Amino acid sequence: MKLLVNHVKSQVYEELFNQLILNENKSKENIDKLLSESDEVKKRRNEANATLRALNKANEIINEIRESDYDVPEEKEEVESIDSSRGFLADIKKFIVDGAGASGAEFILWGGFDPR
Repeated sequence: MKLLVNHVKSQVYEELFNQLILNENKSKENIDKLLSESDEVKKRRNEANATLRALNKANEIINEIRESDYDVPEEKEEVESIDSSRGFLADIKKFIVDGAGASGAEFILWGGFDPR
């Protein structure tokens, strides 16, 4: 059975190939028809090319901005910013622990934690 199926499969392939490619008068027409691109595919390809050009232009602009001179915060300013945020967090903790405002239970309701 397996040999019969393989034989039929190869014969069908040969016959289809002969009809498609080797037919004397219609071979060029068949090949052109099979290889032709539909209007929808052409439209999508043109849109994709336009999008690619726009993205390449945007990439060039971003690279120009990256390479241009602009103010970079100095390291000292960044350290001060981190220290000030630590101070802010310490103030919040002190506010909660000392009970200078909301109770621990109220703070938990606000989505915080109770440090006690």
